[in-house]
Amino acid sequence: MSYQIIDTRTVSILYFKKTKLFFYTIKPNSEVGLSDIEEVFRVTKELAGNDDVYSITDIRNLGFEHLPKEVTEYTAKNPFIKQQLKNAIIIEGIGQKIFGNFYLNVLRPARQTKLFNTHEAALKWLGVKDQEVLNVLSNYN
Repeated sequence: MSYQIIDTRTVSILYFKKTKLFFYTIKPNSEVGLSDIEEVFRVTKELAGNDDVYSITDIRNLGFEHLPKEVTEYTAKNPFIKQQLKNAIIIEGIGQKIFGNFYLNVLRPARQTKLFNTHEAALKWLGVKDQEVLNVLSNYN
C-alpha cells in the first residue's frame, strides 16, 4: 500500500505520496469547526513538507447546518494554500452546488478550485492517471 490513511475527528485523509495527492472525506454527520479544519491542514502540511500538492475534497456527507462561516473562510485563504496547486471538490445535489458556487465566486479560494460530481472527472482535471489512486478512490463512490 503506497498511501497513508489519517483519521481526524471529522475528516478522513488519504495521502498518495507518489502522485502528491490528498483526498479528504468529511465524515457523515460531522459538525466541522475551525479547530477541525486547522488540524486537517496541520496534518497535510506535516505529510507534504515543502512539496506542492493536489487535493480532492469530498463534501457529499457534509450538512451545511454544521459548517460555520469561519471554516469556509479559513479553507479558502489559509497559509498552506500556496502549496495546494489545485483542489477538486466532489459535490452531490443542488444544495451543495449552490454552496460550491458561493465558495468559488464569493470567497474566491487562493488556489485553482473546481466542482465535480465524480472522482473520475476530478482526477482527470488534476491530471492524475495513477491506477492505484483510481482503484482506491473507486471505493469511495
